[in-house]
This record gives sequence, structure tokens and C-alpha cells, in this order.
Amino acid sequence: MVFVCAHGSVKSLVAAVYFNRLAGERGLPYRAMARGTAPDSTVPAPVVDGLHTDGFDVAGFVPRLLRESDIDGIALIVSFDEDITKTVGTRAPYLKWDDLPGVLSDYPRGRVAIVSQVDALVEALARGSP
Repeated sequence: MVFVCAHGSVKSLVAAVYFNRLAGERGLPYRAMARGTAPDSTVPAPVVDGLHTDGFDVAGFVPRLLRESDIDGIALIVSFDEDITKTVGTRAPYLKWDDLPGVLSDYPRGRVAIVSQVDALVEALARGSP
């Protein structure tokens, strides 16, 4: 599972850490990673602080560029406000989660919107379909 946003350190990171927690709790065989189309060099402080408050330690996380090799063998790719259709092609199922509230401007509101999407995705995967 790959979550992709512009900087690989905000929406995609929030989605990936929550996905990994929820999938693990459900015993699902999926793991997620966060990637960016133009990655930041570090995770912005509001995201580090917000995720820390939520029980995640991302202080050592380094945002990474989405590469074609990240897509090979992946069960699903989800992008946030980025059109990566050309990169994904037909190599993996692809969902777009566009127009969700910003995380940097309002972490709680942005987190709730992302986690709601992640919850629905984990539920669908538990039923056998993304």
C-alpha cells in the first residue's frame, strides 16, 4: 500500500501510520508507506506534534520521492491531490482522495478526514475488496 501526497510528509504520512495501526489491529497482511511527488526534507512540526499526541513517533521519518519501483507488487495506491496516473499506469489499483481538509492548517480536522477514509479502506480490505 502506498499513500502519496505532494510532500510525502503530511497527508500521506498520516494515512500510512493510521493504516498500519488499523490493519495490524485487524490482522490484515498489508503495510503502507508514505511517498511524495516533491518530498520535503523533513516532516513539518505540526505533523510530528499531532502524530506524537496520537501515539506515533515519526521524528525519524524521512520523506521520500515516489518511484516506479514503489509501485511494483503493490496492492493499492492512494493519492491526495496529486495526479500520478501516468506513473501508476495499469500496474496497481489506484484511488484518489482529493479535496480533504488540510492537515497543516488544522491537524485535528485533517486527521479526522483522513482517518475516516483509512477506516473505510481497512474495512473494505477486511471484506476482501479495496
